Amino acid sequence: MIGALITDFVRMPYRQFFTLRTEIRQEMVRLANVPVPDASWKVPTYSEETLEKMLRPIREAQTALRTLGARMKAFAETESIAANIVRHRNYDPLSAGHGLIGLSNSVAVHGPERAAHRASINKALRLPD
Repeated sequence: MIGALITDFVRMPYRQFFTLRTEIRQEMVRLANVPVPDASWKVPTYSEETLEKMLRPIREAQTALRTLGARMKAFAETESIAANIVRHRNYDPLSAGHGLIGLSNSVAVHGPERAAHRASINKALRLPD
């Protein structure tokens, strides 16, 4: 009875890590082509309503990535036994969380910072590039 409780205490968070890892991969693939605003995206070239529609995917991407980053950081910081087990298997949940939050901040700009965050997430979660 106690052994089963201890097993569930570790097994459930461990399984949640891999579920979250899958969610992160899905979102990174889905959000890979979020349009980057350019200098012409302003009033009076576009109406405020049109600008809002154009910027909505970027804001949604930022929110989704930040949420996933917060969830991964929370796992790394609160599920110490499961986090140690996944670290032992060469995953780095804390780095992945930081990378997701960094990517959320740079998703609206193509460039080396955005690419570096994507690479750090892929490395930390052992995902293909």
